[in-house]
Amino acid sequence: MKSKINYRKYFILLLIFTVFSLISYLVYILSINYIELDGDLNYIDTDDVRVLTLNNIKNQNLFINSGDKFKQKLIELNPEIEKIEIKVKDSQSIIIKINNKKTCCVIIDSNRNKFLINLEGKVIKKLSSKSSYPDEIGLNQAVDMNSSFLINSLQKLLDIENILISKNIEVLETRLDGKNITFVSKNQKELILDDEVSSKVFVEKLESMLNYLKQNNKDYQKIDFRFGNVIVE
Repeated sequence: MKSKINYRKYFILLLIFTVFSLISYLVYILSINYIELDGDLNYIDTDDVRVLTLNNIKNQNLFINSGDKFKQKLIELNPEIEKIEIKVKDSQSIIIKINNKKTCCVIIDSNRNKFLINLEGKVIKKLSSKSSYPDEIGLNQAVDMNSSFLINSLQKLLDIENILISKNIEVLETRLDGKNITFVSKNQKELILDDEVSSKVFVEKLESMLNYLKQNNKDYQKIDFRFGNVIVE
């Protein structure tokens, strides 16, 4: 009788140990060890994502941790984020997909600070100056978190900068002075227009003037496209 009780006791202990070992193993193999980033990453500081992931998700069980704390902290640091999805890739890997609100561009001010601008022309946040972002506009003026811009002017700046680049005119900086827009090339030549001039009209006048100057072996320091006439200096 005593022998049967001992066997039962050992069996129960062995069962508990086996179940505990199995649970520990499952927790281990289902812990997050590999992280893949996907989505709109142009204006996201990926170092923030990795640090927050290490602190809040890495080595934790996929089924126990939903990542809500991580999502909340990441959105606090990046207010332009609209949605974050955490997807299971395999037993130890996840994919963090980030969807941003629509943004306009990045402005580099006279102090070389970079700011992300939204579609309303307001500054969303200051960006890392070490990183390179698409659609950067260099402005020869100070910008801060209270700055705002006319979105049509910003979009026109982007369009015209791309046009100038396509014509091998490298833009060093752009100045906004009220409605006046000045593009300064790498060799310090200036192109001046106002925000009422359409990109199409500007291109037509620019091409015509550059062809004229080339045919007549003339150079320019400044071309002013305001006031309906083209003035060359």
